[in-house]
Amino acid sequence: MDTAFVSPLRLLRTTAGATASRTCTVVAKAVESCGEDCVENMSRFANLFEKDRSDAIPIRALSSNEYDEWVRSQRAGMDAWLRANRFSSKKAGSVAIVPIMGGSEGVDDGKIISEVILSTGSAKSEPWTYADLPKKLPPNTCYEVTGDFDEDALSLGWALGGYEFNKYKSQKKSSKNNTKPPTLKSWPKDRTAAAIRSTYLARDLINHPAEDMTPLQLENAIRALGDRYAARTESIIGDALLEKTFPMIHAVGRAARSAGCEPRLIDLRYNSERTELPLVTIVGKGVCYDTGGLDIKPPAGMRNMKKDMGGAATAMGLAGMIMETDPPLRVRLLIPAVENSISGEAYRPGDILQSRKGITTEIENTDAEGRLILADAIHYACEEKPDLLIDFATLTGAQR
Repeated sequence: MDTAFVSPLRLLRTTAGATASRTCTVVAKAVESCGEDCVENMSRFANLFEKDRSDAIPIRALSSNEYDEWVRSQRAGMDAWLRANRFSSKKAGSVAIVPIMGGSEGVDDGKIISEVILSTGSAKSEPWTYADLPKKLPPNTCYEVTGDFDEDALSLGWALGGYEFNKYKSQKKSSKNNTKPPTLKSWPKDRTAAAIRSTYLARDLINHPAEDMTPLQLENAIRALGDRYAARTESIIGDALLEKTFPMIHAVGRAARSAGCEPRLIDLRYNSERTELPLVTIVGKGVCYDTGGLDIKPPAGMRNMKKDMGGAATAMGLAGMIMETDPPLRVRLLIPAVENSISGEAYRPGDILQSRKGITTEIENTDAEGRLILADAIHYACEEKPDLLIDFATLTGAQR
């Protein structure tokens, strides 16, 4: 089994925290193709890898057990130099960039790095051991890892560590625009590449501002994902949710009436005609923005609520990874997509809602909306009796 797939759910659960880290200037509003763009761009990690380079700088990977023997074989003072540069053989991911020693050798052609030392500690099979490399190493250079390392974990960690979301940053006229990220002389195996694509997709979906990642754009992303893997996608939108008996999805989302923000249930099916295959159903909470409703969140609590569709993004990433690797399974992806907004039509504390299952729920706090939309979606999923049901949701702030 490839290392990258030991725990794909653990991998994808990390995506909700991978938000853009810098303040940026918004240069566009209500971009109509955002959903499709997320699917189209999920292979952009390719610019972090190069299959053939003769001038790659070596990265020597050393486990904790190997380090002592290796350092004794080096020139005098190497151990002290590494320690002075805060390299730790016990800490997985510790890096030291070793310059070319002795005069100006290598400087004429621009090469001033002899090699890079990487400690894998006791975690050579963990992607996060390698994830800092793209940010720590000088750009415009290709590197090749040698020694004791895990190929799948390296590819996965390198790609996830090199992830950036720069779509909304203002373009600055600077020589830095010619800077290219460091590359790895390698190429991910097919299943590892599928994990990378799916994680890039989930991160991109979460990182988009809510004005550009509405329920409609989330649906567009799912349809584009379905088109990529020949899956079928349908949706139930707005008041049709009442006609089709999804009252709680409708109640939570009915206050959002702007174009593209109407509540909906999105249903993707892969290999649906292969009824002899086991059915895996994946459900994800798709609250594209959460004000808290009438029990409104304070500003600090609302600031990052574009990520309240992180469950849906993770579910989409997992579904995409399964479809790309094409195991003998049927896959169903169910995403209730809403905005928990405030208006005269918003559902209220004290309201009593009836679910698709027929169970009534009294609303104590409108900021506990995720469980309401998931209740309808999960019951709908269970009506088909899937062999495995997985659901993802971000924690609510009101009812933990």
